[in-house]
Amino acid sequence: MHFAFSYGWYVIVPFHQPKGSDIGLARGQAAKIIADATGKNYNQQDSIRYLLDNGFVEGKVDNSFEGFKEGDPLTRAEALTIINRVRSMLDKLQKSPEETVKYETKSEK
Repeated sequence: MHFAFSYGWYVIVPFHQPKGSDIGLARGQAAKIIADATGKNYNQQDSIRYLLDNGFVEGKVDNSFEGFKEGDPLTRAEALTIINRVRSMLDKLQKSPEETVKYETKSEK
């Protein structure tokens, strides 16, 4: 947790979590953390769009924002797939800028 905080990443701190229990994480929350780790600071929805556009993640239904299903729980298999994909695409994890910015899709640029 200290590493994530020091890099400015969005971190979910569970309160009153029973010892040894799993912490649920939605796909959208994971997208925000992963986008932060690539050196970006977008809101959750823009993080999803950025990750989809750049091949870091895939949607559950299709590769659209709606198909990503941001509210669905992230499974362990999905988390492992995302981690492996990020490891293959990045040389190292990045600090997230302090300022949140708006993501412009490739077609908007």
